[in-house]
Amino acid sequence: GPDVYRGLADTLMVFMRQQRSGYNPLLRDSAHTRDGIVVDHPTRAGQFIPVTGGWADAADYLQYVATSATATYHLLAAWRDAPTAFADAYDARGLPGGNGVPDVLDEARHGLEWLSRMYPDDSTMFNQLGDDRDHTYLDLITTDSADYGWGKGRERPVYPCTGKPQGLFAAKNRATGYASTAGKMAAAFALGATVFATPAPDFARTLRHKAIAAYALGERHPGACQT
Repeated sequence: GPDVYRGLADTLMVFMRQQRSGYNPLLRDSAHTRDGIVVDHPTRAGQFIPVTGGWADAADYLQYVATSATATYHLLAAWRDAPTAFADAYDARGLPGGNGVPDVLDEARHGLEWLSRMYPDDSTMFNQLGDDRDHTYLDLITTDSADYGWGKGRERPVYPCTGKPQGLFAAKNRATGYASTAGKMAAAFALGATVFATPAPDFARTLRHKAIAAYALGERHPGACQT
């Protein structure tokens, strides 16, 4: 029948809302409100930077720009290519009740706002929030007991793009540059600037600036940025 797939695209939003950090609509409570403390940075290590938000990665609560920017881009591209596939049954916080915005764009904006916090200025780009110490406790996201050295359930580490191998302990990645992360950010910001140009012009202008700056940063630091 012609309607067998009606509503199917919106079922994916259920998972995205479930994975939200910051305010989590499934649990009606907030998570990781103290994120985070900068680590492994030549001049800013130990500083607090407000990066609450985004989505938990999978079965743990690590958060990566690489996956989050990709997810955000796909949400935006899906709406661009098939806008009639999506409904408006939830508000911007992810709670039941429409707000005049397709739910897919509410979710994409949640991602874009977190990506913006992870790229606070034209030359400072962060890549990862939390690390494998997350796996010590198997809690709900709102009662996460992981301790990164500042107390259980408190601040989590924020890792910057440095263009060099990273790792606070024995394991090191093989990062060689910024470009892989910067490119994903640029793509998500650029598409977001287009999609939100009419409904949210001020937000779209910010995204456009960040898209151009992220692309330029990737050009200056070619190579892979690993988690």
